[in-house]
Amino acid sequence: MRAPALYALIFFVCGIVIASYTSLPAMAYLGIAAISTAAAVIYTLANRTLSSRITLCIALISAAAFLTCLQLREIPSNHISHFLDLDGKSTIVGRIVSEPDIRPTKTFLTVEAESLSRQGITIATSGAVRLRISKATNEFNIDDRIRFNGFVVRPLDSRNPGAFDYRRYLEIRGIAAICNLGDYDQVERLETQGSVGFIKSIVAPARSYITQVFEENLQPDHSALMRGFLIGDVRFIPSDVYQRFKDTGTLHVLAASGSNVGYVTLTIFLVASLFRLPRRSRYLLAIAGVVLFSFLAYNQPSVVRASVMAVVALIGLSLRRDQNWLNTISVAGLIVLAFHPLYLFDLGTQLSFAAAFALILFMPPLEPLLPKSKRVSMRIIRYFLIIFFGSVVAQIGVIPILLYHFHTVPLVSFLSNLLIVPLVGVAAIVGIVLVFISAIPIITGVCSAFLQFLLDCIHWSTLFFENLQIPPIQIGAPELLTVLSYYLLLQIVLAIGVRSRHFLSFLMIFIVTLNVIVWRAVVAGPEAGTRITILDTSKITTIFTEEPSGKTTLINGGGKSRFFDNGESVVLPFLRFRGIGSISEVCWTSQREGNLQSLATIREATRSHDHSISAALGDSLKYLNPAIQLQWDSLCLVFVTEAVAVQSLNTSRCNANILGLTWSFLANNSAEQIIELFQPETVVFTDYSSRYAQRDKLVALRNKYPQIKILSVLESGAVEILVDHGRASIRTAAEM
Repeated sequence: MRAPALYALIFFVCGIVIASYTSLPAMAYLGIAAISTAAAVIYTLANRTLSSRITLCIALISAAAFLTCLQLREIPSNHISHFLDLDGKSTIVGRIVSEPDIRPTKTFLTVEAESLSRQGITIATSGAVRLRISKATNEFNIDDRIRFNGFVVRPLDSRNPGAFDYRRYLEIRGIAAICNLGDYDQVERLETQGSVGFIKSIVAPARSYITQVFEENLQPDHSALMRGFLIGDVRFIPSDVYQRFKDTGTLHVLAASGSNVGYVTLTIFLVASLFRLPRRSRYLLAIAGVVLFSFLAYNQPSVVRASVMAVVALIGLSLRRDQNWLNTISVAGLIVLAFHPLYLFDLGTQLSFAAAFALILFMPPLEPLLPKSKRVSMRIIRYFLIIFFGSVVAQIGVIPILLYHFHTVPLVSFLSNLLIVPLVGVAAIVGIVLVFISAIPIITGVCSAFLQFLLDCIHWSTLFFENLQIPPIQIGAPELLTVLSYYLLLQIVLAIGVRSRHFLSFLMIFIVTLNVIVWRAVVAGPEAGTRITILDTSKITTIFTEEPSGKTTLINGGGKSRFFDNGESVVLPFLRFRGIGSISEVCWTSQREGNLQSLATIREATRSHDHSISAALGDSLKYLNPAIQLQWDSLCLVFVTEAVAVQSLNTSRCNANILGLTWSFLANNSAEQIIELFQPETVVFTDYSSRYAQRDKLVALRNKYPQIKILSVLESGAVEILVDHGRASIRTAAEM
């Protein structure tokens, strides 16, 4: 199968990766692209095919790198990113550039900044700010010009291994800063855009109408589900329902993607056939419907990919061209990445393209295995076999990405998709029909009742598969080289096996090799030495230890507030990142800041034994009131996790190689006394009162003790200490 667009996509991706991890300026890449393009033209005219192809590949790589640099590094001197984390509030004037993201308890606005004012000085600026309002409000619309005053800060990066990198997530979407406000009355609307654009005049009313139809004819939970099935809007789905879809491996049905585009296209063709529209008109109507649907689904990356692919395919079919689906999806990828190069690093884009490529490449060789009989029973079997094969093939495509990002793959998904995917497909089509016929009361009642029944079946199915308690594959994060090797092996299987009569044998070899890759880390056993990780959980000191014997200990759960659970958002992702499914000992030193509640979250997700810190924790870990001391031969580590009087530490006095202190000792000026008491080589401040805590005392402490290495999780994120043969090495989050 000839697929020139696929090779172009591969080289384009290489250019994006190169630009992301090198520091060459954009103009250098532009110059290389221009010279290479000119050389390719000259070589083509001279019939030097190989040379023209090589220079064309270089041109593609350079062009992709240039576009990536424009988004990553080529920012003006007055960009908003240069004025973040200032000591005080700033006033921002800007325009809302995307639809407000309204959720049950908050609202997000993406604002393109025009000016920034602080201390009486106003400067023109640019760049996007994500404004979070802690209440749901529909007071604002796209294109509104607004003014607000608040702390404009840089988004948090991944400060702990395995944690969500919010800064990277927003950077991919072109957002450089965030600001949090309590209420919408803190935002002043300066003007409303007079002209009515496509989104205001068509998309927003259509989306509101769809929502209204579902709310009037379905139960609240079912209405929220249908919005997820049709347009990928999951904001109002109850958290327990959302979690069930996640646990059963069917969360993808709530993400608008290729299947949704297929439902829309199929419905449009059926309606067009009823009205006997000309062939060309049907395709034009389908293209318009796909574009409208993409906007209805908020132009999410997976929807954009599927929509672009559908439009390219529809254009080809309208011109009576045979479809090369591998080429079609590659063209879609090139178009998406040309406009948004950083979408390459978006998880949704990665999963979407990986699943699509796997289906296109693997499903045709499996076609001979499907029954050919036209009997009804055989057609039903064929239908379910297609779903089963599709589920397995899609999982083959996305498993490395899931393991790399989430470190787990739910095995139950191979069964749950067999039942839930067909039900969701029927529900989506019935939902589209309901939207179109909602003005006819009698038919609407019958249609909504049938849809209610389908949604109840989906609900019962998710409950059933969740209760099967099939454990997921859970290992530590694979190395990037392992992921790339997986896809290289997959390509070899396709290149050799598809052309062979022994395709199933090649596929079996591939699956066995996959298992070797997946379980390699488990077979290898634990690393030498004891690893101690101090997690960044803000106000609570959280420590996790892993010993060569396999024993693991968690001290504290990070704390839980009204809006954020460190146990769920920091500790559990860290454990999955390390491939840890159970904890030998779970201990606590404090009941403040919701620490016990966060530990409860961790206990529910892992198999662990709960103790207070005063319990016996083994030979290498013992309780020293109020300090924790870890001793290996001549190496001594001491952690003081709570604010106490310095005098109470005299009974714990020893020369500590590494001393862990809570931030309160720095705040109340007693850190120096404790340092003099323990004489450490390294000091680590294991928590902090606020992200905006004053750091001048930390600087002063470093100036007074230049011979001591002083770290803080406030500055570096998590800190890891590896103890091996009486020696300790220290790494920060950026080095893990």
